[in-house]
Amino acid sequence: MFFCVFFSKKIISKKTTNLHTVEINFSEPGVYLFMLIYALFIGLRYNVGRDYIGYTEWFKELCRTGHFPVDNDFGFIWLNQALVDLGFESYSLFIVLAFLQILFIFLSLKRIPFISSWYFFFFFTSLLFFVSMNAMRQTLAFLIFMYCLQLFFDKKYYSVFFCAILAISIHKTVVLLFLLLPFLKFEWFKNIRIQIVLLFLSVFVLPTFFYLLLNLLAPFINFLGYSYYIENLDFMKEITDENKTGDGISVFLFFFIDLILIVFYKNLKSKFNHFYFVKFYNLFFIGVILSRVFADNFILARIADYFIYFRVLILAFLMFYIFNLSKNNSKLLKTLAIMITIGMLMFYYKAIYNNAADIAPFQFYFNHD
Repeated sequence: MFFCVFFSKKIISKKTTNLHTVEINFSEPGVYLFMLIYALFIGLRYNVGRDYIGYTEWFKELCRTGHFPVDNDFGFIWLNQALVDLGFESYSLFIVLAFLQILFIFLSLKRIPFISSWYFFFFFTSLLFFVSMNAMRQTLAFLIFMYCLQLFFDKKYYSVFFCAILAISIHKTVVLLFLLLPFLKFEWFKNIRIQIVLLFLSVFVLPTFFYLLLNLLAPFINFLGYSYYIENLDFMKEITDENKTGDGISVFLFFFIDLILIVFYKNLKSKFNHFYFVKFYNLFFIGVILSRVFADNFILARIADYFIYFRVLILAFLMFYIFNLSKNNSKLLKTLAIMITIGMLMFYYKAIYNNAADIAPFQFYFNHD
């Protein structure tokens, strides 16, 4: 985390007070050195992450039999097949996935690198980093979409098309986000008071109607290939309850954080409207609602994750605004920001201590028990 937060500052090509002229310079070798270090450090891990064994066994089964053992998205299968044909070991898959993830993070931050340090801070402390080592395909698909959103509103439609094919070939559920792209030009949530009401409803009221919502969404879930989970709700609930162990305090932490983000919405919109802020916020606020409503079903929660992942980006904008742009540079405002920062750090280290998603101990392929 400290490596990413510190060195992400070094990839900004031009230091100026005009945010519109600041970019990540991809002609600098330091950018690729950063990506290489990240990809090797994360890719060469051994048995870190709950999904590690599954990905490894699929790869080895493909090596032994020439047949991929599960029905999966074609792009991911082709990636495995290419690595097998080239004679690589299973760890190569994790290196490639980690490299693609960090690549699309950089591409997404290319025009907004002034928030890069804060983005990486919250990428780790919100546990999106841990997710990236478990739901590796879904995280990559999300990061590709985050880049595509910017391409779409830059009217680079051919690039959007090819990146969309790549993302969908890795994890088809991301098609939902791409279907929403044309509608993001509108501001979906203008009224602050309505947003606060919706936040309270999503926490205290809407989860009660979960099964009613589930019946309404069943056709869409079947389309995505998740009908099995609808047919086995009791089993899914057991898994969800196991995954929620030690998660109590985070409910209040993220309720407080989301409330602060809503309160500062208009300030952030006025400062960052040229950086796709409203588009990002539209998706984030959908995630605010869905992540609570679907919290008791880990599959539907995964669909909601596509939206709530934008919390990392919105938080980064907020912190940059408070520490760099706010005219009302009061001690109270900075104290609030520091409280959020400390709270997220505590959440991060608590997750490590509790071995969230089996990410501890962190050990490497060439030196493990």
